[in-house]
Amino acid sequence: MILAIRIKLNPTKEQEVLFWKSAGTARWAYNYYLNANNKYYAEHKMPIKEGDVRKEINNVLKPTTHTWLSEVGSNVMKQAVKDADEARKRWLDGISAKPKFKSRHKSEPKFYVNYESLKRTKEGFRGEKLGIVKTFQPLPNINKNIQKQNKVIRNLHKRLTDVRNDHLHQSSSEIVKTKPSRIVMEHLNVKGMMKNKHLANAVAQQKLYEFKRQVKYKCRKYGIEFVEADRWFPSSKICSCCGKKKTDLKLSDRVFVCSHCDLKLDRDLNAAINLANYQIREA
Repeated sequence: MILAIRIKLNPTKEQEVLFWKSAGTARWAYNYYLNANNKYYAEHKMPIKEGDVRKEINNVLKPTTHTWLSEVGSNVMKQAVKDADEARKRWLDGISAKPKFKSRHKSEPKFYVNYESLKRTKEGFRGEKLGIVKTFQPLPNINKNIQKQNKVIRNLHKRLTDVRNDHLHQSSSEIVKTKPSRIVMEHLNVKGMMKNKHLANAVAQQKLYEFKRQVKYKCRKYGIEFVEADRWFPSSKICSCCGKKKTDLKLSDRVFVCSHCDLKLDRDLNAAINLANYQIREA
């Protein structure tokens, strides 16, 4: 569990102005990434890398037309771009809504400061571009071993994410390279599934939305028809043989047994056959 500690600051007038500039820079960087990603995706049908956006800001904009970026700490822009990229990923995973541009009047003014880079002083702390900021209470100490362990955990999560992403690419490519005439996928209510606290973490790790996105664009590449079944289509409850609906089918029932034609087969296989015949039967 991650605990947060609130510390009241006592900044000077100059520092308060710099805080507002930092918040404005963070909002601008967040919006810049979203806009850059929208343009890049429209042209290339894939998201832009957040590292490329940061390089463009640092190497192209900052030395020329956006010199005011140098007035605030370097981590302000960097973290805002990362936050926007993370918001996009959470949207693709079906965890949250599509990220929106931040408004100067409506969004909460905030910016990121790397706590580990702060230097404790008797009066408060010294930060990048901030100078010595006075506080009404001392900053808590952070155990160095905890910092090292957090880094190990972050690296482990990154590796797990890379493994999952590679599996998505391999699996989606294997499916479309069989070159079927069409691929039918169910429209899952991922947001609704995320509301279940017992399933939320497992659902998020599956990256269901991202898998669908990859299959869709690879279908376009290979000229395969992609069909998304209606969310309310009861693929598991319909008998793939006679078409009768089994209304009393439970989630725990792994074998589908039709009381009308006596069909008996695996529940998932029955659903797959119904999806394969989707719209064909309806037509």
